[in-house]
Amino acid sequence: MQQIIRSLVGLTMAFLPFITVAQPGAGPDPERMEAYRVAYFTKMLELSAEEAEVFWPVFNDFVEKRRALKDSLAMDGKLQLMADAEVEAYLRKSLDIEQAILDEKHKMIKQLSEVLPIRKVAMLNQVEMRFKEELLNRLRSRRRPEGK
Repeated sequence: MQQIIRSLVGLTMAFLPFITVAQPGAGPDPERMEAYRVAYFTKMLELSAEEAEVFWPVFNDFVEKRRALKDSLAMDGKLQLMADAEVEAYLRKSLDIEQAILDEKHKMIKQLSEVLPIRKVAMLNQVEMRFKEELLNRLRSRRRPEGK
């Protein structure tokens, strides 16, 4: 079973550059992005099938909560146009949201460390940052005209 999963992850990683290249002007395909994210994290964290079964629901729950918290901070106007009291309230809300995200991250780490090796849990932040960097690099290379 593990060999099959590793083979699928390997194939996904190998063919992803060809899969994710979209037509000019077309946005990223969310299903392909998600498949790539799963393959990338699974490979980088070296998750077994049993570990992945536990990891993904916990991690996805954290990601959704973090996204909702960040979305709640959406600014209605520009800082330059806000009164000082509005800017101060925005800063307080921003700090409260950062703390809420940190609290959620603590919960996720506690849950994952009960079922995964601590080294894999510790690597999660680094893997997430590398994944985002790789996506940004791919996006930049797609937007850069040939020969430049």
